[in-house]
Amino acid sequence: MKQILIFFLLILLLFSCLPQNKNLPPGKDIKLIPYKEIEQTSVFRANISHIPLKTIKTIIAQDSASAGGSDGIYSGFDIDFLLLDVDGNFETKSDQFYPLEEEETRIIPGMIRNEHSSVYTPTEKRPGKLFGLNAGNGINFYIATISCPDAQYEINLDPDKCSGWLSLGDKGTLYAYFGLKNVDTYQTMYLFIGEVGIGFKEELRALIRVIE
Repeated sequence: MKQILIFFLLILLLFSCLPQNKNLPPGKDIKLIPYKEIEQTSVFRANISHIPLKTIKTIIAQDSASAGGSDGIYSGFDIDFLLLDVDGNFETKSDQFYPLEEEETRIIPGMIRNEHSSVYTPTEKRPGKLFGLNAGNGINFYIATISCPDAQYEINLDPDKCSGWLSLGDKGTLYAYFGLKNVDTYQTMYLFIGEVGIGFKEELRALIRVIE
């Protein structure tokens, strides 16, 4: 939904069961490549197979506060979904892993641009200060189905007629909990992220940081 460049900070938080590789770099810049369009979503993919992992606990996605795109409750990056995929083929679902809809999957909401002047404001059905949040600023998993590529919206972006994604707000941060073990038993691993909107008018980058 943004017509600008967006940068993401994606961090894999790991347990101490990581390989004791002291030469492992503290971070690796990963470019998410445009993969395909699905309905109203642009899908990006990154190959993270080169990082020696045993456990993927949480993926942290942080908005870059680039101050573009829609404002109000749609401020920040709009995540349709994110998932891990073994073979890198989005069409094969049996080898995909999704964030768990538990309290470990949470958000630190970012700032709302033009909060008091935007036409995009909370409604009775969508009371969160950002789209996909509940009145208490927690994730409403009924609206923000971040484990499923199902974002739907109309041209006027009426909140009550939109569904299927989470807006982070400027500098907002999503902690997507996977709790995935035995990662090293797979020969490959890919990260997919869906951004609401089509046309691949944005460029995504990621920093995969391994913490022992």
